[in-house]
Amino acid sequence: MLKRLFFLFILIFSFNLSNKVIGQCITTNPTCLLTNQTINFSFDPSLNLMLWRILDDNGVVVYGPLSINNSNFVFNSTGTYTVEAGYGTITSFITDPISCGPLVIQIGENPPAVSFSQNLITICSGDSVNLA
Repeated sequence: MLKRLFFLFILIFSFNLSNKVIGQCITTNPTCLLTNQTINFSFDPSLNLMLWRILDDNGVVVYGPLSINNSNFVFNSTGTYTVEAGYGTITSFITDPISCGPLVIQIGENPPAVSFSQNLITICSGDSVNLA
């Protein structure tokens, strides 16, 4: 009986270690993200995060890591970027083990517009337009 309880305890403990829940702790202001516009990133203060950085869609660091006290950035080009928060130092950025998932963002043209003949449609980055 003791052997079964021990096995059950080990099984439950190992299951908890392998299933880490990752939440979202990074937000942006404004939420419509455009080129040549200052974007402020905010971080959940309960996690006591220290650093943040931006990666391009190939996983290459394009900005940072910097202190979360300096959390403004201006994107010069459109594209998909990943914002990560973490700990450590500028030379040893650590994202694990924190319960903060990365924020994937899409930066659009400024101003975002779709033109058909004489009609102009203005949309926010990430919005969709039905062209039917």
